Amino acid sequence: MASLLTEEPCMIVFCTADPTHALEEFDLDAVDYLPKPIDLKRLSHSLDKFRSLNRGAREAQHAKYLEMGKPIMLNDGDNGQLFTPGQIETVVSIGNYVKLKGDELSIIAQYTLSYLESRLNKDIFFRANTKWIAPS
Repeated sequence: MASLLTEEPCMIVFCTADPTHALEEFDLDAVDYLPKPIDLKRLSHSLDKFRSLNRGAREAQHAKYLEMGKPIMLNDGDNGQLFTPGQIETVVSIGNYVKLKGDELSIIAQYTLSYLESRLNKDIFFRANTKWIAPS
């Protein structure tokens, strides 16, 4: 069951009375292994480890997105343009280029739509179809 769960990113803490599974569980990148009967100090340590890893994963996920109010400079040929992701109304794919449009914003830059989609916060922007990204 655990090998099926690890196909998607997840954190697992195994709790079992059978110590023969411990090596297999660590091969699956388990956060921790708790042998039964469970010692409260060991459980507390395991929970602290889980919380620390979870906090780091959330921070890394948030850090990969462009911040809505933080200025970004994109080179659109001869000129650089400064804008914030909050100004974006649509992103349109034009081959290996994208056109960012918004109020007082019109930039064509050499990025793919997939790359830009990966950098825009998925809670705010969505992929409308194969050619468009827009705010929710």
